Amino acid sequence: VFLDYRISILSHCFAPSIGWKYSTESMICLLEDPEKQYQSYLEEEKQKQKQKDDDDEDKDEEEQEEGIFGNGKLNGSQGKEEEIYDQDVKDANKKKSWKKIIVQTLKENK
Repeated sequence: VFLDYRISILSHCFAPSIGWKYSTESMICLLEDPEKQYQSYLEEEKQKQKQKDDDDEDKDEEEQEEGIFGNGKLNGSQGKEEEIYDQDVKDANKKKSWKKIIVQTLKENK
């Protein structure tokens, strides 16, 4: 009865990208060379900040154009929805960048 459940749990634990082995290897890489991974992290953050600054400049220009042409701003609820969506995108990007750093380090160590 529980065999299928056990198999699914064990397969999840030994999966290449989320299992114990992967977690252990990523921890070993972090402990062996934390400075290199930290430098990679800082570079990613600089790129993100630069992208954010560029996006903010574009947004400011759009808002100025809207003011000039009389289109007005978004109402409050639409703005909040966009903020929530932006935060979700930022969280997803952080996860992707960490995963990219770890995978890159694992490839270099092989």
